[in-house]
Amino acid sequence: MTRADLLALTPDSLAALANRGLVKRAAKDLDAGTVPDVSVAGDGSVEGVFPDGTRTTLPGGGGLEGASCTCAATGVCRHQIGLVLAYQRQAAEAPDEPAADTPEPFEDWSPGTYDDEALTRVLGERALTAARRTYRTGYAARVHRPTAADPVASVELPTCTVRFLVPGELGYVHTDAVAAMRGEVIVLAVWAFRAADERGLPGPDLRVDVGGKGAGQGTATASGLEQVLDLADQVLLEGAMHAGPVLGTALHRASRELTAKGLHWPAAAFDDLAAQLAAYRERGAHHEPERLAALLAEIHARHRAALAQGGSPRSQ
Repeated sequence: MTRADLLALTPDSLAALANRGLVKRAAKDLDAGTVPDVSVAGDGSVEGVFPDGTRTTLPGGGGLEGASCTCAATGVCRHQIGLVLAYQRQAAEAPDEPAADTPEPFEDWSPGTYDDEALTRVLGERALTAARRTYRTGYAARVHRPTAADPVASVELPTCTVRFLVPGELGYVHTDAVAAMRGEVIVLAVWAFRAADERGLPGPDLRVDVGGKGAGQGTATASGLEQVLDLADQVLLEGAMHAGPVLGTALHRASRELTAKGLHWPAAAFDDLAAQLAAYRERGAHHEPERLAALLAEIHARHRAALAQGGSPRSQ
């Protein structure tokens, strides 16, 4: 049985799962003749016995987290990395395998193909429960689809980056999030790819808003400004001359509500709008009719841009 997941791991992928120094040391040991006796069991697990008696096992099903080694190191060790490299070299020397310097064909794939059942099986129900809380609130993500130049699918979340190192394998995912958040952010990254796939968004680098109001409907159905647009219209119809302090208070309240939703640019526009009305009442020199008009236009423009097909994500 051939372990395609181990063959797909590049030095950069191994460095992400461990560290570059460990990969270099493991490769140096192999070059110096410290080569393990490699065997593959029927369930796909790979075992290596090193000359000093160290026994290392890579379980079937992918991932280095479940690997074991009889050495004293904690976490991923040089023997585990060395076993991966030794397996790759042994496979490359087999007559029915491509030469070692033959590049792996590029595979165009999307982590969005993972369903929630697969995520639960690998990451646990607790990770999905935590991710659903974030999903209900909504979050922004930058999705990088794999390309021939950069075959690693990745997602930039507000707090971290998630990289899917091996196509079709959830066991080889790297993130710079803290360990307690690892499962949750992987789920959020998969959902970001799923949202991009469902909306048919093309391109290797794109931004999407996931979850929140209108989630699950394929395209954006709400900008988040619906409840406050009437206030902007009221300013337009009444004009600064007839806008009293009550309206200014309502504009500040709308700004706080938008900030709570993460809509910071529209929130700033409502604050600026209230400041323009206050300046007019107080005969302040910084009141500018052109600025007032521009703010009213901006609020509606942001609303329309969030709803337009192929327009800006709501978070932008």
